[in-house]
Amino acid sequence: MSEKAEIVVNTNVTPEAFARIKAICKKFGFSPYDLLQMLLDCMIRYMDEYHNLSEDLRRIIRMFEDMPGWKTALRLTEPMDDAEIMEAFYVLRRPKGTGAPRIVHVTRPTLDGDDLGWLVSYNIQTSLERFIELTNGSLYRHLRMLSVELGNESLLDTIQTIVNLYKENPDEKELRLMFEDNDWEKGAKMHDRQQYKRPYTKSMDTFENQQKLFDKEEEV
Repeated sequence: MSEKAEIVVNTNVTPEAFARIKAICKKFGFSPYDLLQMLLDCMIRYMDEYHNLSEDLRRIIRMFEDMPGWKTALRLTEPMDDAEIMEAFYVLRRPKGTGAPRIVHVTRPTLDGDDLGWLVSYNIQTSLERFIELTNGSLYRHLRMLSVELGNESLLDTIQTIVNLYKENPDEKELRLMFEDNDWEKGAKMHDRQQYKRPYTKSMDTFENQQKLFDKEEEV
């Protein structure tokens, strides 16, 4: 084979996935062939370890991180007939939509064939960690390392710490000011902090004159 011979790179996708790809390409004015060519071109030019990348390019590349897991990952271009739901995140609310919603994390039992006994968790910290782990494994590992360095027990605390470095939470600030506005001492609020002034009496003149006499005796 000649060294100049080109190698064909192709793959199989479902009709539904191809229809979506064609719609995306049509929107931006290029063909699926151009899309695949440019994707490979970007990977060669921008994912090479010898290049210094700008932060904008880093954000783009993060979409392609965790590439070692691509080989076994579930792809949207493959048929989903045999796919199973193992976990789910639900948002619960009241029938009329009043009040704040609540997120719930549901996991399937580890025992195969058991349709009962699904596990339900309302823990916000563990639900957030699992969601980040599933959606972006590289980001999850990075945040876990930061959590260890910062001494935090959860990713939620770590994210809050990072946010506080840039801007104070207005809700927390308002709550803190509410407590600072209340000056409590020994269970009683000190409404008046003005210095106490002793009322003037004639006895005070007598005391001051006696004090002057003691001062003159000490000078002698």
